[in-house]
Amino acid sequence: MLFYNSKNNSTICIYVNYEQILYTYVYINVTIGAFVIKNQFLRPFYLSLMAKDVVKYNRIKATLALKDRTSKELAEHLKINAQTVSSWCTNSRQPRLDELYAIADFLDVEPIILLEPRTKS
Repeated sequence: MLFYNSKNNSTICIYVNYEQILYTYVYINVTIGAFVIKNQFLRPFYLSLMAKDVVKYNRIKATLALKDRTSKELAEHLKINAQTVSSWCTNSRQPRLDELYAIADFLDVEPIILLEPRTKS
């Protein structure tokens, strides 16, 4: 089912069931955040948005800040190059699962906290 809430004439918030996106194409004019979809199929855009913007983001940098730790301390703890940690913090690369668990142990959080989906603002 497709639900929408129109706040004004140019912006529409869309809430779409994930299964519907997989099996149907939704044809609509809409603005989502900074992205504008005009006369485009929503499915390919949404799936590319998921792959590029939601799935790849981790919260390592934010969690380091909340725990008052530095990326250098994390690199030393994991015995890896500081540049690797930096690439995780900027989301240009993602840690392997075993590394993610080690990061979670270092920060004393559950691994799911580090994987919280975030969207670009």
